[in-house]
Order: sequence, then C-alpha cells, then structure tokens
Amino acid sequence: MTTAVRKAPALRAFHKPSRADAPVLVVFPHAGGGASSYRELSGLLSAHFDVRIMQYPGRQDRMREPAATALPELAAEAVEAFVSDDAFAGRPTVVFGHSMGAIVAFEFARLLQDGGRAPVRLVVSASTAPSSVASLPKHPDSDEELMAHLSGLQGTGGAVMNSDAVMRMALPPSAPTIERSTPTRRPPTPASASRSRCSAAPTTRSSAPTNSIPGAPTPTPST
Repeated sequence: MTTAVRKAPALRAFHKPSRADAPVLVVFPHAGGGASSYRELSGLLSAHFDVRIMQYPGRQDRMREPAATALPELAAEAVEAFVSDDAFAGRPTVVFGHSMGAIVAFEFARLLQDGGRAPVRLVVSASTAPSSVASLPKHPDSDEELMAHLSGLQGTGGAVMNSDAVMRMALPPSAPTIERSTPTRRPPTPASASRSRCSAAPTTRSSAPTNSIPGAPTPTPST
C-alpha cells in the first residue's frame, strides 16, 4: 500500500501585512533556496507588502514531493496558487526573483499578464536575461561532475563537501535544481520560448516595468 504525499502550499507567508489591502509581493528564491531563507526579508517588507514566498517542491517541508524538472513548471504552480486565492484579487502585485528565481519570476509575471492580471512591477537580481539563458555553459551530468561543480560554487561547507556519504545523500535534491537551471539547446521560437526549459526568445516580454539589480548569482547549496 502506498501513501500519497500531501502537497504543501506553494506560497508561504511568514508575517502579517500592516494592512489587509497591502500590495502583494511574490518572491522566488535562488536555486536550492528554501522559503525560510527569505524570512528576514519578509519581516523587513511586511510593513509595506503582503509578502508571499515560493517554496519549491523538493525543498524543506516539501522535500518528499518530486522536484520540478523545468522552470516553467515552478512558475505555473505559483500562478495556480496565486489566482486561486481570492485574497489577492484586485490588489497590486510586485514580483521579485533572485538568481534562478529571477527567471521563474519573469515566467510568473508573463503568465499573470496572459491571464489579465499583469503585475505592476517585476524586480530581478543576479541573473542573466531570459533570452540569454540558452547561451550559458551546460551544467554537469554525472554525480562526480556535479559534486565538483557544487564544490566550485563555494556554497557548501568544507565539512559537508569532504564527506562522500553526506554528498551522496544530497545529490538527489541537488540534481533537479541543476537540471532546472540547465539551458535548453533548442532554438526558441516566440510562441514556445518561455515554455521551453528556461529560455525565452527576445520577442517574449513582460509588460510589467522591470528593475534589474546586478550581481553574481548565488552559489547553489547542496541541501
């Protein structure tokens, strides 16, 4: 007999907004980041926004759920959770994504736009443009290459990296994150670009005013 895995909510709220009609801020974490990594940010911004943070499947309390294999899957899940919550209806929405989360945020904003609920602003940081993702170097395929890649990113402590047993346990949740971030090699077309793994054609746009904050992408943690 198999037990069905109960699906945890996709959008998390750690703090109550200062008022019930506050604008909504939807946050998309970096690759490997859990929603709790942005708890402090939520506290700082809750005076001005109703902050909701995406909890990716396969992370933290969603660890038992299968991880997504493509960025548009994450955006689509977030959109489904967002539009199904009547509390967000009619309220201005700001979208923020960091590193890998910036690409998810772009797709989320585009999907909301297609549904007639375009956000008022899109803010991204430490990420390449969606149209440039396909030109990035390919990520590793084998376990050995993946562990070497994680070590080079310097986002994992030495004690963890030096333990082969711990790293082998960490590889299952790490691999889907790497796969989600791997650029597609298919030439994108305007109609299908944003639905490919994580690349968008230059003609695929979001109507939301966009702020881009430069910076090096966050290293991918191993857990």
